[in-house]
Amino acid sequence: MKINLKNSKKVFESVDKVQAKCSVRLFGPGDEKSLVKEIEQRLVSLKVPKNCWVGMKFRWTPDMQSFPNSYFGCPEGTSIVIERYPSGWFMTGCERRSCNGSPRNALQFLNESEYKEFFTF
Repeated sequence: MKINLKNSKKVFESVDKVQAKCSVRLFGPGDEKSLVKEIEQRLVSLKVPKNCWVGMKFRWTPDMQSFPNSYFGCPEGTSIVIERYPSGWFMTGCERRSCNGSPRNALQFLNESEYKEFFTF
């Protein structure tokens, strides 16, 4: 899957397939724009040149939170993977996955090891 995030219709067609029977912890309209804005602001604040953005991959699970052990399980939320290509940001994956964890880890830099010598996200 490789869908340009500027094409909201195709993005939400594929997201709707993943979260078809789900009613909570969903990826909603406008979320992709706020996600790209947040990533770009972080990269600019780290002074990463735009030509280095190509190839970067991020996973976003917006509803991360800690759950007590007494829950005997963990709910799932919609998570998307986006990657930067020369022509812009593209969604390359979408799935339902566990949302147990710190809200600070909602945005994960998937290939950070390739860029560690330059900066830490």
